Amino acid sequence: MPMRRVSYQQNLSRLGNSKIVAILMIVFGFMSCFFSISNARNYYPVAIGNNWVFRQTDDKDTSRVIEISKLTKEMMQPAQGEPLELPGNLRQESMRVILDRTETKRQQAGRNRRMPTTKRFVYTKADGIKQIGLSYEFPSRNNNRQGWVMTFKYDPPQDYVPNSIRLATKWTLEGEHDNVRWGRVITRKVNREVVKLENVRCPAGTFRNCLKVSEVRVFERDGVARRGSSVGYIWLAPKVGPVKMSMPIWRGGGGERVFELVKYQSSLGVEKQKGSLSITWGDAKKKP
Repeated sequence: MPMRRVSYQQNLSRLGNSKIVAILMIVFGFMSCFFSISNARNYYPVAIGNNWVFRQTDDKDTSRVIEISKLTKEMMQPAQGEPLELPGNLRQESMRVILDRTETKRQQAGRNRRMPTTKRFVYTKADGIKQIGLSYEFPSRNNNRQGWVMTFKYDPPQDYVPNSIRLATKWTLEGEHDNVRWGRVITRKVNREVVKLENVRCPAGTFRNCLKVSEVRVFERDGVARRGSSVGYIWLAPKVGPVKMSMPIWRGGGGERVFELVKYQSSLGVEKQKGSLSITWGDAKKKP
């Protein structure tokens, strides 16, 4: 007996409109999840004005602040340190600066050694967030010691956060600082890997499905490691950004300093998108 062929249109009619809609919703839902996971700006929004405030878990007087700003002419031509040169295909308007500083109450009063401000110079592309430079700016101390700047250049630009970021993703950042005065080249290498997917609970709230990223840092002088390697961690939450950080302590017997998110303002800052942008606001929970 010959088999009867069923056309594509007949199959659709048998399924019914409601089933077709349900299938399409599942497919598009899966696709949207995939694209949100693979978007670097989803895990590290670099829209101007975004900021995150952290507090050290074992020292409530110590905080850490990360904020996104635009690149200014003063940053490109600092009074100290090397000038920042943009690749030929980049404009100043397309650049973003990730400012990262640690503050204490004693530091604000000028009674102890100040921590440097870190500036990362980045821009976004289809394949992720690219970094072209990093500077450590050490301010003058209260004993009138002059401040100084150490700048690392990344040529060609390298992934700060790749667009393919997900569990088990690995990438490396390697920049060089040319110390003309001493005739030495210092290399800063960071090996990053997404080692775990977990929920994070902190004063700003509970954040699910965070990417736990390990950071193995090595500083080399003329190819020789200076202080060995150190391991830190950063937790990135979808549509929020960094929510927790762990960094090694170089002095005083080692250990680590852990910072948890207290409050934040985070916008994905999607360009050329109709309608309102996705904006997330957070603040510290008040205890009764």
